[in-house]
Amino acid sequence: MKEHSARSIAGKGLGIAGLVVGIVALVISFIPCIGMFALIPGTIAVILSTVGVITATQKDGAKSMTISALVVSLIACGIAAWQTNTIIKVAKEANIAITETNYHSCDELILAYENAVDEFVVRQQELQDQEKSFAVMNTFGGAVALITKITNIQLQSIDMKCAENENYQLRLQKIDQKYKEVQTEK
Repeated sequence: MKEHSARSIAGKGLGIAGLVVGIVALVISFIPCIGMFALIPGTIAVILSTVGVITATQKDGAKSMTISALVVSLIACGIAAWQTNTIIKVAKEANIAITETNYHSCDELILAYENAVDEFVVRQQELQDQEKSFAVMNTFGGAVALITKITNIQLQSIDMKCAENENYQLRLQKIDQKYKEVQTEK
């Protein structure tokens, strides 16, 4: 008869806990805009799994489950960190778009409006070209920032009464038409 050496079950409970919490974090990490919150359970799972691996190593226990838990947890944390980074980038772009809309003349405002709408047209085309890739989120964030900027320009043009001047009114109408055409193409 073969004699089996009994392996310790040290770290097994931590491995199971780390795997369960890691899987929960992984599932949460795939949810757009909410995935960044997977960093919390993901970090907990990494800690549980790491302690489980260390315990299993020190007491000659099985390490396969704890290592699996660690890998799943690290993947979940990576995806959550990527989402967090993307959301921060979008927020910064939107903030810049808001703070850049302080124009002193109608000519300056209309030029900025034309440029913002032209850039929005490019972003919309990029979104259509990248529909199934990870780059969509970054392009979408840029489009959201441009919509914010365009809205602020439109509001400022009302405040500055640019549309009351017939020359400016025609230019604004052309830009408005182009912007509406791009929005209806979605």
